[in-house]
Amino acid sequence: MLDTKLKTFKISKITIIVFSLIFIISISTILSYKNIRKNTLKNNLSILYDDSILNDIRIGNQRLYKEINNNEELNIEQDSRVDYYVADKKNKKEINMFNNKDIIYRYVVNNEVIEEYDLLIKVTYDENGEANIEFKSGNETSGSYMDTDVISNLESEELGYKYEPIKNMTFIYGIEDIVTSEFNQTYLYKQLNYKYEKMVYKYIWGGIILVVLFGLVIPYRKEKDLFMMKRLIKAPLDIKAALIIFNIIMCIYSAWIAIETISGLVSGGLYLRVGDYEVSVIITIVSNILIFLVTYITLFYNVVLVKSIKREENNKDTLISIGIKKLNKFIEKIDLRKFNKKRTIILLIINLIIVSLLSLFWFFGIIGVLLYTIILYVLIRSNIKKFNKEYKLILNSTSMITKGDLDYKIEEDFLWLDSLKEDVLCMKLSFKKSIEEEIKNQNMKGELLNNISKDLNIPVDNIISYIEKLKDDNLSHEERIRYIEKLEKKSYEFKKLIEDLFEVSKANSGSIKLDLNNIDVVALIKQTIVEEKEKLDDLSLKLNLKIPSEKVILKLDGQRTYKVFENLIENIVKYSLENTRVYIEIKEENEKVYIIFKNISKDPIKDCYSKGMGLQIVKGFVEVQGGNFDIEIDGDLFKAIIYFNVGVN
Repeated sequence: MLDTKLKTFKISKITIIVFSLIFIISISTILSYKNIRKNTLKNNLSILYDDSILNDIRIGNQRLYKEINNNEELNIEQDSRVDYYVADKKNKKEINMFNNKDIIYRYVVNNEVIEEYDLLIKVTYDENGEANIEFKSGNETSGSYMDTDVISNLESEELGYKYEPIKNMTFIYGIEDIVTSEFNQTYLYKQLNYKYEKMVYKYIWGGIILVVLFGLVIPYRKEKDLFMMKRLIKAPLDIKAALIIFNIIMCIYSAWIAIETISGLVSGGLYLRVGDYEVSVIITIVSNILIFLVTYITLFYNVVLVKSIKREENNKDTLISIGIKKLNKFIEKIDLRKFNKKRTIILLIINLIIVSLLSLFWFFGIIGVLLYTIILYVLIRSNIKKFNKEYKLILNSTSMITKGDLDYKIEEDFLWLDSLKEDVLCMKLSFKKSIEEEIKNQNMKGELLNNISKDLNIPVDNIISYIEKLKDDNLSHEERIRYIEKLEKKSYEFKKLIEDLFEVSKANSGSIKLDLNNIDVVALIKQTIVEEKEKLDDLSLKLNLKIPSEKVILKLDGQRTYKVFENLIENIVKYSLENTRVYIEIKEENEKVYIIFKNISKDPIKDCYSKGMGLQIVKGFVEVQGGNFDIEIDGDLFKAIIYFNVGVN
């Protein structure tokens, strides 16, 4: 499982290349700090002629002069990051506190550029006590006369010892790292801090331009392979805007932290906390690298995102709009037919959270609450409008239905009253279906009555005809017997038609009393076929049976079920095309027993139930026993389908 996760998490080559280049740019920016510091100091040596700086140099010179001439230890507070050299020209004495003793020779004798020190301060006194001061940083030098009367006016109590004029002396101070020196913290921080800004911005702008150019030239096909880029492209607009704002803040912050680092404030502050100079420097460097990495990486991603704005896959939504849509959908799902306690509580909790969060921002919170109220008003007003519109459409629809227009349609999509709309449409369809069924039933009844009338007229006409013939006195005895037999036969047919008519009437009214028993429908269908076999053979109808070998038991009225099968077979005999096949099938599926009769009709089939009373009796007897009777017509193929639920009357 863990191996699978590790395989799926892969960093693309383009991501590694981009992050590596940005890391190099970040390191280059931080490496520029020393140049910024040195160049700024070199170009602004004049700020060192400040009275407070010169006065402290004078006092330092006086104390060192006292020490070298009188061999006295004056407990001079020495900055560990400041080296010094003192030379008495007259007495040929010197004190060299430089770590590299050769520095003095290179600087004083050869006048070389000393790169090891950020700042060298040289003060020379002649035999008259006149002093010249020289500040040297790199190859830049600034020299000037230094007034010695200032210190001679100080009281001995302020110096801690008696003042003596300094003559024939040379004092050299070397500050190796001006950022961490006490000299910087005391004198230079305020004067140089604002002067660092121009050069810092220059280097940072250089880094920004490189990152922007790199973001612009990267191919589109490679952009999607960048880490998290696909998700950022699909992210809402306000997330992208927040990323841009964050990047602007990081640019400003990185410039500020660079200035504070160059001026020594960051490492100095850390030194006071951790008490270790090297640790404070390491923490300062690492934090600067991380800050510039975040700044340049977010800048790069912002450039790529701005390039992708016009693309189709770019998300144009905002978190606010997405939130409003989701809230709107949440509200729309509320079922007006019942009180939805859960959704109501959720909405109230959401409202409470939003108002509580906005109240934390005081004045801006008031503006937020105002905007929130406006959004709520727009949402509520929009939904009320939709509700009113839907309500009017429902009223109009019901009005049209009452007027008899059952073809009226509601084309609009509903939000609030969708369930009511469905109910109205179902009611309309139900009315329409009922009316169509009623019309169909009336037509069927009319045609049925017409067929029944024809069925009744035929035997009546025959009976009348035979009676008229029997009235003939010249009729022979044999013919009279033959007509009497025919008259008897037609009388029985007429009686059967009358009985069928009563059966149809009772079936439709549901007044039939059933005698339910466990009936084997397989045996019953076979019995019916045997009794009707002669009629089938007379028309050369070939019977194709597909029935189970085992019993199929249903709780039915045996007499009326037999009548159903008999009527269906007689219907087949009466309307089938000669020399065709007749199919009878019994099957059991999904807790239902199906009994299917199929035949080829000799005449076009206009209506399923217009074949006289036979099918009406079948329909009535089947339905009164809890079954279903249906007819399917496919061209000249006539299919009668009966099914009963197993174990249900």
